Amino acid sequence: MLLTIFGGFLETLVIILVGYRLIGVSLKDKMIPICILSFYGSIILLMVKETLPSVTYLLVTILAIGFLLTFVTNLNSFASFIAVLLGCLLLLISEVIGFMLYKELPYIHSLCALPLVRPVSHLVIMVIFYVILRKANYYIPIPVKKKYNKNDTILSVLVFLFGLLFLFYIFVFEFKQLKLLSITSAIVLVIITISLLYLIRYHMVKKIEHLAVSLDDQYEEDISKHITTMRSQRHDFIHHILALKQMLNSGKYTDSVDYVNSVLEEISYVSDVLPIASEAVGGLLLSYKEKGEKKGINMYYYIGDNLSSFPCKIYETNKILGNLILNAIEAVDQLEEEKRYINMKIQRNDVHYILEVSNYIEDGTVENIESIFDQGFTTKTNTYNTGQGLTIVESIVMQYGGHIYPEVIEDMITFIVKIPHGGKYV
Repeated sequence: MLLTIFGGFLETLVIILVGYRLIGVSLKDKMIPICILSFYGSIILLMVKETLPSVTYLLVTILAIGFLLTFVTNLNSFASFIAVLLGCLLLLISEVIGFMLYKELPYIHSLCALPLVRPVSHLVIMVIFYVILRKANYYIPIPVKKKYNKNDTILSVLVFLFGLLFLFYIFVFEFKQLKLLSITSAIVLVIITISLLYLIRYHMVKKIEHLAVSLDDQYEEDISKHITTMRSQRHDFIHHILALKQMLNSGKYTDSVDYVNSVLEEISYVSDVLPIASEAVGGLLLSYKEKGEKKGINMYYYIGDNLSSFPCKIYETNKILGNLILNAIEAVDQLEEEKRYINMKIQRNDVHYILEVSNYIEDGTVENIESIFDQGFTTKTNTYNTGQGLTIVESIVMQYGGHIYPEVIEDMITFIVKIPHGGKYV
């Protein structure tokens, strides 16, 4: 009994570690709760194993372990189920490989009569898989943040993996076809399975790359527009001076004041962002200010630091600010007139650079606040919003050792980004 429980514990633990490795999540800081979960999980599964059909037992294993992992790892339930599915799938592949080895190598087959030799050999193969995946840094980019999001891709992946796992299980074990397999057919089966997993990963990576390219194109357009505006104003400056001189010489002082005010109003867009060291970043802020004005949204910039030593690359800075501002514009676009404004602050203290974007929000948005950084999450139902913006911001900020979080006061939300001085890309 003790050996059976210990074997179940090892099997459950390795399934979890390998499965989460395949979705790019390291559990090294959660090993104690993972071990406890694996131990109690092995006891529960041992109790129901003899009373349930094989397929039902496998389903119960996936659901039970996946559900518990949601709380232990603080990740969403879909990610937990996919991790367990992948772990079980690789365990079945390991058992196929192990059986072929027993079949081809008689001296190994004779050892299988000893307690735990067969399951331990399967786990050794699983550990080899884990080491290879870790060394190659290979994983499927699955959204893992906690709480529900509205991205259908992850649900499709989950359904596909369920189907793949049960087809594999039923063919190899339920219908006892394993003895009919040769080494060659087993290798082909493993290659097909790995190829399907690669296709899933390829699809997810391409989707992320496509989104990144579309955002970069938008940023290039914004920067080009800003440079054109600056050149135009520089070219017109001498004409404004000459016109003003002529009015003053003619004694038209009131007209001169009106003319100066009109010129100042025209260039106020640029003056708001002049402290920014990078023209590219200034161009982005200018572009979104103009976009907001066209929608009847007032945008106020407070530039307390020029970001000349900001650790992020220029295009990363634009992604952070651009996504936060665009998110705010979409949030206030349908609100009443007195709430259609956005405040943005750029400042620094002794430890951090601090970026803040504040805006009013619709009633009910706060209820979904814990899901707001999930990939695919959006509160919009009738826009092109892909629900990726805040996820991209969070990813960049975390790469530099920073963090982002929302503050909600009544119906006003502020997204605060803090990145340490000298933060290095990791």
